[in-house]
Amino acid sequence: MKKLFTRLHLWLSLPFGIVIAIICLTGSILLFEKEILEASHSERYFVEQTEDTPLPVSALIKQAQLQIPDSVTITGVKIANEKDRSYQLYVSKGNNFFINPYIGDITGQEERSEFFRTVVRLHRFLLHNYDKDETPWGKWIVGSSTIAFVFVLLTGLVIWVPKKWKMLKKRLSVKCNAGQFRFWYDLHIAGGFYATLFLLLMALTGLTWSFTWYRTPFYTFFGADKNEMAQKWKYTKPEIPDTIDYMQWNKVIENIQQRYPDYNDITLKLNEATVTYADYGNIYEKDQFNFNPQNGEITKTTLYEDRTRYSQLRNWVYCIHTGGWGGMTSRILYFLATLIGTICAFTGYYFWWKKKK
Repeated sequence: MKKLFTRLHLWLSLPFGIVIAIICLTGSILLFEKEILEASHSERYFVEQTEDTPLPVSALIKQAQLQIPDSVTITGVKIANEKDRSYQLYVSKGNNFFINPYIGDITGQEERSEFFRTVVRLHRFLLHNYDKDETPWGKWIVGSSTIAFVFVLLTGLVIWVPKKWKMLKKRLSVKCNAGQFRFWYDLHIAGGFYATLFLLLMALTGLTWSFTWYRTPFYTFFGADKNEMAQKWKYTKPEIPDTIDYMQWNKVIENIQQRYPDYNDITLKLNEATVTYADYGNIYEKDQFNFNPQNGEITKTTLYEDRTRYSQLRNWVYCIHTGGWGGMTSRILYFLATLIGTICAFTGYYFWWKKKK
């Protein structure tokens, strides 16, 4: 039986190994995109606390309007709970702005670097830019390679199981002083075993973005409504009024801050506000409020637990795929797992070539 699994492991690894390595490597980079951007452009994201409390949002917007083009309308604001964080201003056109909440100075504009744009397209589509009428072959290759990766991991797990328990220690350790070949072989065997669970979580959740035939049964298995999933979501750009009473935003934000003293961030856009508060588990869990823009009165509250099962599951899938469920610890583990996945792909070719030679 092990011979069959060994052959399956090899036959799947040879044609798909390069793509698997690309997916793992790009995924490891994207895990820390936020931290890399914040480190390279710290002036945008971080400020020095010069006052005990930030200025009211309406006062900040008044200051910001003097520093941005007249043709741009401020349509929203994102407030972080950390005292050394800048606020983010959403605008009607162009890139969003960052503003110092204590003095009202614009500190920069939000901009995703071309490097990370390329990494994302490589991770999801192998750099293939396609229109809706075209065949998304890049997306399909990534999805097919991910399916192959699942079977590579499962067959590898079967092959890993030692025939005798006294061999278990060797299968779980990496010998560093027995030559180059032995080091890479042990890393492939032991490292692959340690990384398997995390790589499976990323692969099985990642497939939901590749194939509808997989996504539908995946979500329905966990209790999502098929009818809701069949509905095509359409984004309708909200109409921006001629005048916005930003004074009412102060009332809404103050109301939410009183309800959620330990919030992570509050995002307010036109007549809608959301608040996130989870540090672990589903970190994208959020409650939503609709308010009257004329007087700041909250007219509707939608708690996270009141959302549909499908909506909750989508947040969970993204959280599990990107490793946010365990904070920095889980993301570091994901990072190590994806690096090991990349190494295993290349060492697999190395062992096959050595054997053929």
